[in-house]
Amino acid sequence: MKRGRTIVVSLCAALALTATLVLPVGAHPAQHGPDTGHLAGSGAWGNLEYVSDLRVTDTPELVADVAVSPDGNWAYLANWGRPECDANAESGGPDAGAWVVDIHDLENPVMAGFIPMHQDSRPGEGMQVVEITTQSFSGDMLVMNSEQCGPQGKGGVVLWDVTDPTNPMQLSSHFGDRGFADTHEIHSAFAWDTGDNAYVVIVDNIEWPDVDILDITNPKRPRLIAEYDLNDHDVAQPEIGLTSSFVHDM
Repeated sequence: MKRGRTIVVSLCAALALTATLVLPVGAHPAQHGPDTGHLAGSGAWGNLEYVSDLRVTDTPELVADVAVSPDGNWAYLANWGRPECDANAESGGPDAGAWVVDIHDLENPVMAGFIPMHQDSRPGEGMQVVEITTQSFSGDMLVMNSEQCGPQGKGGVVLWDVTDPTNPMQLSSHFGDRGFADTHEIHSAFAWDTGDNAYVVIVDNIEWPDVDILDITNPKRPRLIAEYDLNDHDVAQPEIGLTSSFVHDM
């Protein structure tokens, strides 16, 4: 499992549409390793312009990912939960899920809602909003991975209709490759529209083959259509010690 380390979320990276919001360097220490080796500009903030920020929680290590709607007006922040897999709600609310933030006015982001996950199920680094237009669905779709964190946890991918972000509607929940008891947990997901059809590729945390592809042309009835093991496709580089490969993020 992976967790985000952000505690004060400045709606970041994805806002390439009009402006970019970032965190101070000290607020996100040791991002997936040392602080060295990252791209940085010449200014105090790097080659970025700070616009605003919004504190969504005071709990450390709770925000795992950020996704932004195609029109750039809405942000979705993954509420991961505490590492010990206990009840994560700060005031009696759902375990985990996604905060919905209105960013029409980038200088004044506003909390607009919360999308809950199933009990003991956590969204990680696999959240995305994509426009899907098929015969069965037309609108903006929120794609969330699900990792199990507790006895009631569920895996798979979760799809929401967020065409109206103030009134999200669940399309399907916890679809993916199935094991003996339940859907395998997944660490990441990425969806795309091909015109007549739509698909989502997910990271299977449980087994090789770990690259699973689902047909989500009808997002209320996803279908697993392919499974791949990258090791079957000549990705090994034994000369530099890389003899096996697995997928981390899409």
